[in-house]
Amino acid sequence: MDNKSFWSLLIIIFCAFQGILGQTCPQSCVRCVVDGLGDVTDVTCSDSRAFQLIPKTVQHLVFQNGSLPNGIVKDFLFLGISELESIEITNYHLKELWGAFLLNCTDLKIMDFSNNEIHSIMKSNFKGPVALEILNLEKNHINLTTDNVFENLGFLKKLHLGNNLIQTLTHNTFEGLINLQILDLSRNKISYMDGHTFQSLSKVKNINLSYNRIRNIPSGLFNGLSNLKMLQLSHNTISTISDNAFVQAGVITLDLSTNQLTKIPTEMLQQISGNKTEVLLQRNNIRMLQKNSLSNIELKLLNLASNGMDMVENDATYNCKIKYLNMRQNMLTTLPETMLIYLNSVIIPQVFLSTNPFVCDCDLIWLGKFLYQKSWKNIPKCSKPIELSRLNIVDYYNQYDTSCLTTTEEITTPFSTSTSRDLSPSSTNTQHDNTTSQPISSSQRQTTPSPTDSVNTKNNTSC
Repeated sequence: MDNKSFWSLLIIIFCAFQGILGQTCPQSCVRCVVDGLGDVTDVTCSDSRAFQLIPKTVQHLVFQNGSLPNGIVKDFLFLGISELESIEITNYHLKELWGAFLLNCTDLKIMDFSNNEIHSIMKSNFKGPVALEILNLEKNHINLTTDNVFENLGFLKKLHLGNNLIQTLTHNTFEGLINLQILDLSRNKISYMDGHTFQSLSKVKNINLSYNRIRNIPSGLFNGLSNLKMLQLSHNTISTISDNAFVQAGVITLDLSTNQLTKIPTEMLQQISGNKTEVLLQRNNIRMLQKNSLSNIELKLLNLASNGMDMVENDATYNCKIKYLNMRQNMLTTLPETMLIYLNSVIIPQVFLSTNPFVCDCDLIWLGKFLYQKSWKNIPKCSKPIELSRLNIVDYYNQYDTSCLTTTEEITTPFSTSTSRDLSPSSTNTQHDNTTSQPISSSQRQTTPSPTDSVNTKNNTSC
C-alpha cells in the first residue's frame, strides 16, 4: 500500500470513528455539539428519556420545558459524567432533589435549577460539586429550614434564591460561603434574621433583600462586611434600624425605599458616611427632619422624596455634607434659613425641591436669593398665595425682595408707600418668625401676608 492509499484509509477510519461517537448524542435532544475528537460536549434536551442516554463526555448539559417522573431528581442521576462543568434544568417541574445526585461532578461550576417547584434543599445535594461557583435556585418553593445547607460550597461566588418561600435566616444559614460575592434573597417571605446571619460572608459585595416582610434591622446584622457595596432592602415594612447594625460595613449604595421609617436613622447614616455613599429613603413616612438629624453625615446622595414631609427644623442639616439631597414630592411649605450653612459648605451641592407646595412669603426669600446667586437649575415653584403660583422662587425673589426688608424705614414697594413691618428678632410688633425660630408645618402654619396680599388690605401693609 502506497503512502497515498494509507492516508486515505486513515482519513476514512477517522471519519467513521467520529461519526460513531457523534451518534452517542440522544436522538430526542434538540442540540448536540461535538468537538474535534468526536466527543459530545454540549447537549440540550427537553425529553426526560434522554437522561439515561447522556454521553459521559458532556461538559454543558441543558434540560428545558419538560418533566421528570414525579418531579424527582434521584440519587446518583449524573454519576459517571465527571467532566460536567454546567448544568441547567429549568422549567422542568422539579419537586425533590434526592441525596448526592451530583456526587461525581467535581468540576461543576454552574448549576441552574430555577423556575421549578423545589420545596427544600439538603446539605447532601451539594456533596459532589465542591467547585461550584454559581448556584441559581430562584423561582421555586424553597424554605430554608436546615442549617449549614451550603457548608460544602466554599468556592461559591453567586447564590440566587429570589422568588421562593424563605421565612427565617439564622447564623448558620450561610455558613461556609467564605467566597460568596452576590446573594439574592429578594421576593421571599423573610420576617426574621438574627444579628449574625451574614457574619461568615466576609467577601460579599451585593445583598438583595427587597420585597420581603422585614420589620426591623437587628444590631450587628451587617457588621464587619467591609466588602459590601450594595444592599437592597426596599419594599419591606422596616420601621426600626438598630444603631449598631452597620459597624465597619462598607456599603456604597443602600436602598431603604418603600418602607415604614418615620425618622432619619442618624446613627446608621453616620456609620456608613462617605463621599461615595448613596442612600435611598424615598417613599417612607419621614414627615419631619428633626434638629441634627443629618449632623456629621457625609453622603453623595440622600433621597427623601415622597415622604409626606411637611417640616424641616432649624439645624436639621447642621455640619452635614450631602452633595445631592432629593426632597421632591413632599408637603414642604417653607424651609429654615439655617440651611444656608449647609448649602454654602458643600462644593456644588444640588438640592431638589420641586413638587412641594411652597408658600412664597418673607420666610422663603432667602432661598430665592440663594438659588438666584448660584444660578440653580430645577427651581421650585410657588404654590401659595394663588396670585404668585405662576412664579418660581427665584422670580419671587427678583420681583418682591424689597417688600421683605427687615427695618422700620419708610420704603416704597410695588404695592405700597408705607412703613414696613419690623421683621427683626427684637421686634415686638411682628407675628413673623425669625430665622432661629422653629418653622411652622403645613398643618399648623398660619397664613403669612405676601407682597400681593398687601394690594387687597385696607392699610396696604407690606410683607
